[in-house]
Amino acid sequence: MTLVLEELSKHPAGTGPREIARATGVDRSAASRVLSALRDTGFASQETEFGPYVPGVRLKALAMRLRAHDGTGSVARPIVQRLRDDVDETVSFITSRIGDEQHLIVAESSRRIRFSVVEGTSATEDLRGAGELRGDHVSVIDDLDSVRLIAPIGVGHPELSDLLMVVIPHARATEQSVRDVSHAIHAAARELRGLLP
Repeated sequence: MTLVLEELSKHPAGTGPREIARATGVDRSAASRVLSALRDTGFASQETEFGPYVPGVRLKALAMRLRAHDGTGSVARPIVQRLRDDVDETVSFITSRIGDEQHLIVAESSRRIRFSVVEGTSATEDLRGAGELRGDHVSVIDDLDSVRLIAPIGVGHPELSDLLMVVIPHARATEQSVRDVSHAIHAAARELRGLLP
């Protein structure tokens, strides 16, 4: 049921059992039964008997409660933590999703975890488009004391994108370490892209 519900949430304009079965690997008749059960409980709806299924009022209300309670940071945090553990460097998730004049920065290193809400122009504006762009959509900025790798979360709309950033001190920034971190940050950005609206 959860696979069907998750796939339904990705299609606000509507989808059907065939598309959900194809996307999830769930049998088409099972997808149809689950969609009917979701419709009967208010988690999905249909305008007509044979029309596409769309997210229902209860699913939308649940999403609003979760967003108000936990927010984007709670979705990003476990992925940021795992990336930090994988690369053993400081990782930042930068988003402007909390308001036009506020942005959230989640920075994690082996020493500390810091969530901060910052007033003013988003850091995503400062970092976007900087540095050498690699084939995997990861920018590399070589500063005086470190190498920063920056990956946009939303490749389709980079101007609206949240960012992941890993900072490698020059003392540890070898060609191989930059390549390894580039692959890891790209994979984490792709995972976040699938989870964030």
